[in-house]
Order: sequence, then C-alpha cells, then structure tokens
Amino acid sequence: MKCNYLKITLLFIFLAHAAMYGQISIKGQVFDPYDIPLPGVNVLEVGTSNGTTTDFDGNFTITIANRDAQLLFSYVGFASKTVSIGQSNTLSITLEEDVESLDAVVINSLGFKEDRDELGYASSVVKGESVAESGESTLVNGLSGKSSGVRISRNSGDPGAGSYIQIRGISSITRDSQPLIVVDGVPISNDVRGNSDSSGVSQESRLNDINPNDIESISVLKGASAAALWGTKALGGVIVITTKNGNYNKAFTIDYSSTYSIDVINRKYPLQTQYGQGDGGVYNQRARDSWGDKIADRSGEIDNFDTDGEFYVDQDGRVYYPITQKNSRRIYDDSNFDQVFGTGNFFENNISLSGGNEKSTIFFSIGNLDQQGIIRNSSDYSRTTTRMNARHKFNDVVSIDLSSTYAHTNSNRILKGSTSSGLYLGLLRTPTDFDASGYRGDYYAGPDASPVANRHRSYREPLGADDSPTYNNPLWTINEQENKAKINRFISNFELTIEPMLWLDLIARVGVDHYSEERIEFFTPGSASGAYRSGYLNNNVATNTIFNMDYIAQAQFNLGENLSGDFLTGFNYNSKSRFTQGSTATNFIQFVDVASGIRDIDNALPENTSPFSTQGRERTAAVYSSLNLSAYDMLFFTGTARVESASTFGSSADNTFIFPSASLAWQFTKLMEINDSVLSFGKIRTSYGEVGVQPARYNTTNTYVSPAIGDTYGGSLDLSLFGNGGFVPSANRGNSSLKPERKKEIEVGTDLRFFNDRLRFSATYFSNVTQDVLLDFPIPNSTGYSSIYANSGEIQNKGLELDLGYQILMKEDFSWSVNANFTALKNEVTDLAGIESFDLGGLSAVSSRAVENEALGVLWGSRLLRDETGKVMLDEYGFPLQDQVEGIIGDPNPDWQGALSTTIRYKGFKLFALFETYQGADIYAGTKSVLNDLGRWSSTANEITATRNYLTADGGIINIGKTFRGNVGDFGAGPVALTEEWYNGRGGFFSGGIDELYIEDGSWTRLRELSLSYLWNDSWLKDTLKLQSVEFTMTGRNLFLWTPFEGNDPDTNLSGVSAARGIDYFNNPGTKSYLLKMNVKF
Repeated sequence: MKCNYLKITLLFIFLAHAAMYGQISIKGQVFDPYDIPLPGVNVLEVGTSNGTTTDFDGNFTITIANRDAQLLFSYVGFASKTVSIGQSNTLSITLEEDVESLDAVVINSLGFKEDRDELGYASSVVKGESVAESGESTLVNGLSGKSSGVRISRNSGDPGAGSYIQIRGISSITRDSQPLIVVDGVPISNDVRGNSDSSGVSQESRLNDINPNDIESISVLKGASAAALWGTKALGGVIVITTKNGNYNKAFTIDYSSTYSIDVINRKYPLQTQYGQGDGGVYNQRARDSWGDKIADRSGEIDNFDTDGEFYVDQDGRVYYPITQKNSRRIYDDSNFDQVFGTGNFFENNISLSGGNEKSTIFFSIGNLDQQGIIRNSSDYSRTTTRMNARHKFNDVVSIDLSSTYAHTNSNRILKGSTSSGLYLGLLRTPTDFDASGYRGDYYAGPDASPVANRHRSYREPLGADDSPTYNNPLWTINEQENKAKINRFISNFELTIEPMLWLDLIARVGVDHYSEERIEFFTPGSASGAYRSGYLNNNVATNTIFNMDYIAQAQFNLGENLSGDFLTGFNYNSKSRFTQGSTATNFIQFVDVASGIRDIDNALPENTSPFSTQGRERTAAVYSSLNLSAYDMLFFTGTARVESASTFGSSADNTFIFPSASLAWQFTKLMEINDSVLSFGKIRTSYGEVGVQPARYNTTNTYVSPAIGDTYGGSLDLSLFGNGGFVPSANRGNSSLKPERKKEIEVGTDLRFFNDRLRFSATYFSNVTQDVLLDFPIPNSTGYSSIYANSGEIQNKGLELDLGYQILMKEDFSWSVNANFTALKNEVTDLAGIESFDLGGLSAVSSRAVENEALGVLWGSRLLRDETGKVMLDEYGFPLQDQVEGIIGDPNPDWQGALSTTIRYKGFKLFALFETYQGADIYAGTKSVLNDLGRWSSTANEITATRNYLTADGGIINIGKTFRGNVGDFGAGPVALTEEWYNGRGGFFSGGIDELYIEDGSWTRLRELSLSYLWNDSWLKDTLKLQSVEFTMTGRNLFLWTPFEGNDPDTNLSGVSAARGIDYFNNPGTKSYLLKMNVKF
C-alpha cells in the first residue's frame, strides 16, 4: 500500500514537472502604425480564456500551452490581428487603424457613445482626419461629399466664407433650418451675422472658428428621431463634433503639421475680345455696351486725342484725354484681370500635445492659419486657435472633463453681386479695349482749370468728369473699399460625472459659447453706389453668448437574462443673447480714404450719422428622458421625450410643448442564425420623431419703432436728432398665440454587411412634414397694421439615402477600398395659406420663392408667353414674346446628388480620391444675361455669314451672303438673327429681357479631392532623429469640373448662407487648390 502511494506521488511530480516545462512564455510589444506603443491592448490565446493586456509601454507577457497556439490582439479603433506563435518567443505587433471600427461608434445628440449596430435611425460618421486633410481651410466645406443626405451650398470662394448646411431638405421658409451644432455635448453658435442677399459681402460661418485639426469625429444625426432630445433647437438635424482627447496610460506625444496651399480661380466667364466699346458698330468712349467697332479693323496706330480741353491724371501720374478716333488694337482683358486677381495661398501650422496617466489625460493644441485670397488686397482670412481638453478621475466614483478653446479671426471682404460698387460686376462689364489701370486721380475741366481731386475713373466715366462712375472700376473696389471683421471667441464646457453605484451615473454639464465681433465697413468717397458715393463708414460691435446647462441621471438595468436597458432623465436650460451697437456716417466733412486709416464717426455732421443698438435674448427650459431596451441582444428600442417651454412663445398659447421620438432596430441575422461568408450582418430599422423651431423673438406683442420719415421730393426727418427720439407703432401686429414650427418624420431602413464585413450597404427612406410654418401674412390696412406673424403653411420632404462601402483588398502591405453615397430628395410646399408666393431672396428680376405645390426655392421671374397648350407665342418676326405676368421659371433643387471615394494603400503610400456630383438642378445665368445684353459674352462676337435671309428682332432683314455679328436661333418659326437688337431687348437683361431664356442646367461633377501621402516611420528615423514618424501629403482640391453651365463655378450662391439659391449674378469666383502638407510625430 505504501508502495502504491509512493508510485502515485512520483507520477504526480513527474506530470507537474512535465507540464511546467511544456508551457511556453511569450513576450512582446504592440505598436500603432506610427510605432507608438499601445497600452491596454487585449491579448487572448485563441480558443481559450487565457489572456492579458499590454502595459503602459505596450509590453505583454503570456504563457501558452504549445507552439501551435495563436494570439488575438484587439484594441478599440484598431483592426484585430491574429498571430501564430511558431518558434518565436518574442513578438513585435503593429495594429492598423480600423475605419470600420471607428465608424461603428456614433455620438448621439447628448454626446454619449452609441453602438451603430443597435440604432434605429440613420447616421453618418466622418473622421476628423478626413476633414483636416480635405484641403479646405474651413470645417464646413471640408464635409462636402462625406455623408448622404447632407448638402453643403457654398457662398463663394472668398476665404472663410460661410456655407449653407442642409440635411434632408429645407424644412422652414423664414426660420433657420440648418442643423444644430453640438461640440463635446454642448450646443454652440453657427451664426452668419449680416448675411448678404443679392449684394453685400460673403460673411463667415461661426462654425469655421473650429480648427479641423482638433476634431476626432463628426456624427451627422439626420432624422427627427435622432435629434428629438433637442426639440426646437434641431429642426434641421444635429451635427455632433467630438474633439480630441489624450489617452489614459499613454506617453505624451507631440504632433506638428504644416500646410501650404496655392489657390487659383476655378473657372472664368468667357468674354469676347474682338469688339470694342460702343453701339451699332461705332466706338463710343462712354458707352455702356461693347457693341462697338471691330478691333481688328482699326489702323493699329496711336489713338487720336483732344488735348485742348479736359483731362485726367491718375494715381500714378498717367494722363488721359478724350479719344476722338480709336485706332489702337490693344486689348486689356488679361491685364485688367491680373491687376484684380492673383494667386492666393494659405499657410497653416498646428502643434498638439497629448497623453495621460492612470487618472488623467490632456490634449493641448495651438493652430494658426493665414490665408490670402485670389482677390488682391481685399480678400484675406486668418484664424488662430488654442484648445485644451483634460479629463481626471478622482477615484472610481468622481471624474471631471474640461474643454476650453479660444479662437481669434480676422477677415477682409469684397462686395459681390448686384451692386454697382461690386467687384465682378464692374470688372466683367468693362470693355476689352478699356485700360482700368487708372482708377483714382484728379479731373481737370481744361488746361488752366483747378483739379477736382480724388475722382473715380471707370469705363463709363473715362475722365472722372462726373462724381458718379456708374459702375466701379474694379481697382477702386479692391483698393478703396474695405469690410473688415475681427472676432474673439471663447467656448468652454465643464462636465462632472458621479458614479455612486455601478448602474447609476449622475452628470452635470455646463457650457458657454461667447464671441465678440467688431466690424468696420469703409468706402472712400466716390464709389458708384449711391449709398457709398459721398463716403461711408459703418463701425459696429456685436456680442453673442450661449449658456447651456444639463443635469442628467442615467441608470442601467437588467430585467432578466435576455432583457436589459438604460434609462436617462435630464433637465436642460439654454439662454442665447445678442447685443449690437454701432453707428454709420456718410457725407464726410474731411476727405479720408482707405489708406489714411482714419475711421472717425465724427467726420460727419450729426444729421449724417446714425447710431444704433439692438439687444435680444431667448431662453428655453426643458426636461427630457430616454429609454433604451435590448432584448435577446438582437432587438433594440429607444424612446425619448422632451418637454420644453421658451420665452419666444406667446402668452396666450400653451407655451409648453412635447417632442417625442421612438426607434426600433432588429438584427435579423442573429435570430435566423445567419453568419456565413456572404451575409455577415443584417439589420432593419424604423423610427419616428418630432422636432421644431421657435418663432423669431419679440413677435408676441405689439412693438414701437423709430420711423423713417420722408417725401417724394427728397425731404427727410430723423427723429433721433430730437430729444429721446420718436416712436410709432410697428406696422407688424403682435401675435400672442405663436407656436413652434413642428417637423414630424418617419424613416425606415436597413444596414447590411457581406463577406465578413468587407462590403457594407445602408438604405434609408424618409418622409417628413413641417407644420405650422411661420410667415408674415398681409392683413387689411384698416386694422392699423399691414401684416401679422403667424403659424400656417406646410412643407414636405421625401427622400432616399444610400451608402456603400467595400474593402476590395486587404493585405499586409496593400489595401484598396471604395465608398459611395447617394441622395434623392423631393421637396414640396404643400400649403401657403393662400399666399401666391413668398420671396426668399435674390434679385429684383429673378428671385427664389416659396410657391404652393412647388419645391421650396423655385426660381421666379419673367416668362415666355405660352398659349393654353404650352406652346411659346412668337411675334411677327419669329421671336418669343414675354408673358406680362411673372411666374416660376426653374427649380434649383437637384434630382439627386452623390459622391464616390477610393483609398489605396501600399506600404507607406496612400492615394485618396473623392468625386462629387450634383444632378438635375436649374440655375439662372444672370451674369450671362447681362453680358449678352452688353455685348461682352463670348458668343456675341460670333460672325455669321447668312445662308438665307434672316429677320432681326426689330424687323430688319439680313440678306443672304451678308456677314453679321451675332448668332442664329430658331424659336419655332424658322431661323432668325440674334443681333444687338435682340440682346438689347428681350434676349438680354435690362430692357424687357425674358429671364426664362437664361435658365440653364446647373448640374456638375467634380474631382473634389485628390491626395497622395507617404508615411515614413523606419528605425533610422527613430534612432537618429528621435522622431516617431514623418508624413508628406500632396493634395489637389476641385482639380476638375465637368458642367454644362458656362461661366462661374455653379457651386456658389448669390444669396449667401440662405435657403435661396440657384442664381448666378456676378458671384465671386470659386477656387481650385494645390497643397503640400508635412506632419511630424515626436
């Protein structure tokens, strides 16, 4: 018996000894693509529960049973990697960033992370890196083409200019339907203060104050269900921006980047250079048009001048006399253009520091952008930003998050569009044989006359004899007019989280967004526009503050093995206030110009100055709750409700409103146990939600205003000059029953993944309707008022969104992926309460309108006269007649839009291309209409030899064989001659022009981005220069544009950041850019 015990004991010792020596210890280190150690990486022996995690330096040690084992390495944001052990005892592992994994996390409207696979509504995630590398200097434009359902309408190519963001159609007529911007859980301002309509300058979007290099990700929450927790703040959806943070247990790293860009005009208008200034084929030095003599037929000698009378001496001493005979064949289009436009550029530098220990993290950055636009002297933009984000865990219960940023911007803007003091209007109308070099100087009525100083010389006033140049000389515009803005902005938020129990979080979040803006608008006396002719100064300061606080309680629970969820309830208080003050002055006492630097409001008599100040405040209070349920880990339900009240609602209305939402997602592949190599994931989803927008403030009661009193003889009375001024009741009647506009939306969709998640496809159909649309309704003057602001009207949007992503190849040294998105949307104003049309903005000739049973924003202007069958009516000469009643002439809304991108990686190289398209939209070619009228458009110089007898618009006959200037057209009664008489009349702009003739196809397709980068991170770099990596990137922006539209880039908007669009009228040009970037990681 004792012998048996001894044998058993020896056997046990032997087996233990064998087991001990059979186990293998594996050591290693895990790095990111930049060879920075990754702490906290999970290391698991495949098929077992044996695992460990990497330490602060990315090191790990794990014991395995045999060398046939495999290790699985996984880390959030990186692609998992499986490695066979083989004969090696030491491993060096590099994990690649996983775009799929990062996109799987969506930040909801309150700033909390959600698993995208569990959501019942559609959303898009855009990496901050893709915006920063887009080649755009501003955040808004960097989003173009990155998400389905989102449309970015550009204002112009001016640096820092604002853009209009539209998600799933326009949902309001008079109120802002752009999305709410939430940064790190706190709403911020995206104001465009003083947005221009048909003229003015392209103002900045405040969203562009955010440095794109500080952004980690952008979640686009498109539908009402996703945005409902913000109620009346989120009519247009929500864009949630998450900024960068340091990582816990990660060594400090320094990231430095430098970018230089060269910018040039994307497209030019085609101008004719064959014919000179004048009319009827005869040169006239002061003529408006360029229907003059043929330049090639001139003698080519020096012009004949009258040197015995008046003359002009310009700013450089050049002398100009009246021309009595035009002999010179010299043309000046190129030199005039080059004096106004040049090569723009920007230089941007950013440096950041990030890292953390077990309890704290920090991210700190400084960035500076200095941009000179393509317009000389008057188109620049600079932005300096600093940001600090910090997190600290006091213990397992209490933690805080701090975020603070400061932005300082400076800009100078140029007048655009429909103003005689605008840039492009004056430049493009200038005849090709007029030298614009002399723009300011002294006019002499005769050889012995005293000079009249500081006269403005233009092609309509070639000697500056009149104090009105009619149209600005473009050099005057860029040198004698300025519109400067300086902004200081602070955004700070604080979040305290207390976790008293494992299942309960208590969160207090407070944020402040405050900016001050100082604007100085100054015009040297002499500008063409009557408002600026005697000199103009507008000096004003505005401050805008948003204060927001949320108190949130969030609890998690389990109701059994297969049912779990969480419940959230919170209170929100939001206050927005704005104060402006300033003054304007005209008719300067002492002449001062832009170069003098004097901006003194006292340089005008009291009757020529107008001080002003405004103030306003809106307050909103709300309680909200959210319930998330998960059943069997495949069925996911979310229900939310927000109950809010606001100061903008009328006292007679029930000013407490509820905004509910519900969504349901079903991962059907889990129930059906489908998990093969073809369909790896499937989900269907549906949601319903309601959001809204508040009325404009101070419309609930009758108000008093300071009136403008004048008569038809030019007399005026300024009541502000007398005591405390005078006030009269406003012509707009107050309405104490105002309610918010309310948008109700339903969406259904599916998310599918195939071939082990290599192919991703999402489809969403949505339908929304906005009720109680707020409008100014006319009322009988007998009431003592002319209008009342009230709820009525309805707008509907329906559409389809498709997203596709395919990882074509994924090798260790080579990968290739493509992504595409598609959006088709139909918009309709279904009710306007009897109003024929509502003007959204534009020109006096052509405007953007809301019309019942039509798409919102249709183009409205003079039409072709048609009979009851729709046939165009013609006059006796075969030319179309004009309908004396204006109406709809076009629709600027596209039939569909989309984008296609591809990324190819080979070792350290990466090639990225993004194509974007916009199809089926109409555009009014207003610039072409004017230039045809003036004889400046290229086709007006065509020389046609008549192959038959042609009638002209005035009834004249061009006999067969005769050569004439113009074109041949056929409006239905046979070919006719389109000559000066046609273009100066119904075929032009000014004298009864038919606007419908200039509705063109505004579709476009462009290569939006093209970049090639190389990542250098070898051992020599680390050992010798002590650098982690260096990356070089070359980027092209808007390199190629395909469009049937002639002239300017159609991706601009005369009306600025506005729902009105589709009008091209001397819009400032867009740009194409070439960039070189270097990024260094220490």
